[in-house]
Amino acid sequence: MRRRSFLLGAATAAAAGSVGYWRSHVVETTPDVHYPGMQAGHALRDKAALPHPSGTRQHQVAILGAGVAGLSCAWKLAREGFTDFVVVQGPEFAGNAAAGQRDGLDYPLGAHYLPLPSLASTHVREMLADFGILEHGAGDARPYYDEAVLVHSPQERLLRNGRWEEGLLPMTGVPDADAAQHRRFLALIDQLRTQVGNDGRKVFCIPLELSSRDPAWRALDGLTFKAWLTQEGYTSPALHWYLNYCCRDDYGARHDEVSAWAGLHYFASRDGHAANAGEGAVLTWPGGLAVLADRMRDAITKQLGHPGWLLQGTAMRIDEL
Repeated sequence: MRRRSFLLGAATAAAAGSVGYWRSHVVETTPDVHYPGMQAGHALRDKAALPHPSGTRQHQVAILGAGVAGLSCAWKLAREGFTDFVVVQGPEFAGNAAAGQRDGLDYPLGAHYLPLPSLASTHVREMLADFGILEHGAGDARPYYDEAVLVHSPQERLLRNGRWEEGLLPMTGVPDADAAQHRRFLALIDQLRTQVGNDGRKVFCIPLELSSRDPAWRALDGLTFKAWLTQEGYTSPALHWYLNYCCRDDYGARHDEVSAWAGLHYFASRDGHAANAGEGAVLTWPGGLAVLADRMRDAITKQLGHPGWLLQGTAMRIDEL
């Protein structure tokens, strides 16, 4: 037998064995549906009588919610040496970045990846460097990241009219005029990623506070994304479907409800790059961004020397003394 035939045969047998093993260990699971904060949210909506608080705490700073935003604030305070603060966890630790585990496998319950932070996102880069995720070059346009969590952004496939298409925005299988609109929109986004207003600031930036205040660009907040698209000659049904999907995914609202500025910001503010990855790469973990929440919690506890800064439950009332 020739060596090539032997290797191909061995590989086929191994693959078949793997498939058989996998099929023999399929386990059906009963899904669990959790509604963290639902009861409290409904009580607030219905203006129900609030329960009596179980206790009181007095601090210079109170942070409500242990999601990514609240934990980031606490992490920064602790890192700068400020200690008189408390974080009231709320209904779920990590909030939209929470994760679960089943049979030893982590899975995200919400946010599952982090786009590479641009140069303007110094606070995010600082945190990633602290945790060893950004290995070096925090001040460079293209830092070097830990390759264990650096992956190319997966592209969805869409079953449209009985055929599979690569990506959610088709370039084939649609009228030529529509495909031309798709390319024109993507080229515009590439241009807007580096667009600067008359005040010298990037038009679309993360953090939002650093975005341009140029009135000409801020006027985009005065009309909906859908109206702006139509005004600019973007009439492709596939393009409108895609952008409406993105707005619902990111903002929880349709593109005829989201402002044009917000709709464009969704795309144009992502301007991060890596020295050791191609364009479109993201940072991710099996449990999504819960890993970052856990690392912030551990870093804060280590800095303060105790875990008492994080309180379970929900704040009933805050009084300023």
